[in-house]
Amino acid sequence: RLPSEAEFERAARGTRGRRFPWGDTFHRRAANHGRFGWDRSELADGYAELAPVGSFPAGRTPEGFLDLAGNVAEWVSDLFSTPYPASAVTDPQGPPHAFATGATPLRVLRGGIYELPAPFLRGAARLPQDGATREPTIGFRCARSATAAGAARP
Repeated sequence: RLPSEAEFERAARGTRGRRFPWGDTFHRRAANHGRFGWDRSELADGYAELAPVGSFPAGRTPEGFLDLAGNVAEWVSDLFSTPYPASAVTDPQGPPHAFATGATPLRVLRGGIYELPAPFLRGAARLPQDGATREPTIGFRCARSATAAGAARP
């Protein structure tokens, strides 16, 4: 399954609420990223466009997750809603329906893409996107629900 938006953010920010997956300070060799400017490509990270999975070990979270910032934005299971809840929420699921009758619900992308500068690679950054969009800058990762100790895995 796709991770929920809350699961993705927890993986990217940890329990301490890191600013970036690797820590609180931007590190230009920790993610495939862009820059502000007419030409948004940034060769300082080693790639002009997409990079192979796992190319930025410096971007690994303390929990061991790779590639949670930059390269491709990742789909999560939630629908997009604003404003994002300011207070703590237990197991948030996103809005239950589209905002307007007949409107295509916007989905959430997390993690930023290789063309975006540092502010868009923060663990809390999110982007709205029509769920039918297919682009080479959009990807996904799978998540598995936790199982009770000793329970059989599907």
